[in-house]
Amino acid sequence: MPESHLAYFHPHGFDRADLTAVLRSRSFMTYGLFVEDALAAYALLKLAPTGSAFIGLLVGPEHTGKGLGRFIVAYLYWQASLAGLRTRSTISLHNAASLRSHQAVADFVVIAELPGDYLMIEFPRVGRGRPVLGL
Repeated sequence: MPESHLAYFHPHGFDRADLTAVLRSRSFMTYGLFVEDALAAYALLKLAPTGSAFIGLLVGPEHTGKGLGRFIVAYLYWQASLAGLRTRSTISLHNAASLRSHQAVADFVVIAELPGDYLMIEFPRVGRGRPVLGL
């Protein structure tokens, strides 16, 4: 993943020790979406003791604009709702792709404006069927 593609994604580091800690942690539910045996997207739900699950998502540059982000956001929302968690995300106002992916899934509520032009959003708790990737 090119460094420039990580500009808005900072829930953890990417060296071997950081990734191993995330994969072993009970605070993270991690997901990979593979295309022809190659990792096309990486996502996570970072679980908080307050009953919130924060969405994190990276789509590889060669797979952007294909609807993968929208599908993964819907899938993470579905997973969190099955567990009874409040689904939240922090999004930079400058990250148009992430905003579009979230808006395409469901209406969300801005619950806080954060420093550095970030928003904390929350999806409402409503029943939703399992998302299907339609490429």
